[in-house]
Amino acid sequence: MSSTPPPSARPAGHLAQLDGLRALAVLAVCWHHWMPKRFHLGLNWGAIGVDLFFVLSGFLITGILLDCRAHVESGAQSVAFTARRFYARRFLRIFPLYYAALIVATLALPLAAGTLLSLWTYTFNLYGAFAGGLSGTFVSHFWSLAVEEQFYLVWPWVVLCLTRRGVLWATFLALLIGPLSRHLMFTNGFAFDATRMITPSCLDLLCGGALVALCARARGVAELAARPATRVFGLAASALALWGVWIQTRVEGQAGASALDVLVVYSRWPFFAWLVLLAARGLPGVLGRVLASRPLGYVGQISYGVYVFHAFALVLDRFGLAQFHPLVRLPVYALVTLVLATLSWRFFEAPINAFKDRFPYRDRPAEAGSARRAA
Repeated sequence: MSSTPPPSARPAGHLAQLDGLRALAVLAVCWHHWMPKRFHLGLNWGAIGVDLFFVLSGFLITGILLDCRAHVESGAQSVAFTARRFYARRFLRIFPLYYAALIVATLALPLAAGTLLSLWTYTFNLYGAFAGGLSGTFVSHFWSLAVEEQFYLVWPWVVLCLTRRGVLWATFLALLIGPLSRHLMFTNGFAFDATRMITPSCLDLLCGGALVALCARARGVAELAARPATRVFGLAASALALWGVWIQTRVEGQAGASALDVLVVYSRWPFFAWLVLLAARGLPGVLGRVLASRPLGYVGQISYGVYVFHAFALVLDRFGLAQFHPLVRLPVYALVTLVLATLSWRFFEAPINAFKDRFPYRDRPAEAGSARRAA
């Protein structure tokens, strides 16, 4: 991996269309939890949204880590210094809101001891998978946050410490581990949805995004997106995703599902990786304008808060909202969630995020010498 990536390896400036994709991902999760099954068209919108989140996260975080790796390879700073900065910034972005919401949930909800312990230790995904399901309606979506944090305990060291070939091999290995893990879980009696809750079962999604970041670094986003092989990949990925949609609309739960069904339905990373690449380059036409629109961009900006708070909006059902039609309840849930997420972003998350300026990824010149000696 070269220390200085080619100028076209990453698009300059803010990638507005990726914010749009992030917004669509969180809105899919909201739709899944807010609307009755008859509005789902046979699809698991929550799983679709989370899978898109994972691919986006793998792409963006791996891009950041590749930038950090360039600083390490140049001799400007050590791996240890770089990892400390990465984890400090991730802590500031993720932990405060998560644990603030968890304090409220702990005090207000009748959660089982196992649920509470796993939530507080970021192991809720493991608890849900091996307990046969997730308890706690208002916090069940926290399993995906546990997956991400478990993954990022390891992935920075892979990117920063292995050789270029080693990182690629680790990525390809992860793409195989994901479906293999889901297959082994399903054939050993785990529920259809539980097969994707443990971190190994999500590795193909996270590393699908990482693969796009690695290839974009080598070829450049625009060149990679325009290559004939990428177009063929996109067509094949779209066909695979449509096959998964077709299966989901015809298989109701685990009883009618086969191992092939599980393999196809949850092999969404190729389609989402292709979509992320196109959005990073910039999609033209109506779709591009929609993804770059200010409303979607804003929802994408506050998407973490929307994701954390959206299920809490269902508390309103206990105060009479449940008697109304779902399409009447929907805008109420959306308004409450957006207000909470906006207030959280403005008065809680953004001020805390400002502290990330104290932990820049790039070492200050005055510290470079001591960092090199520490290495």
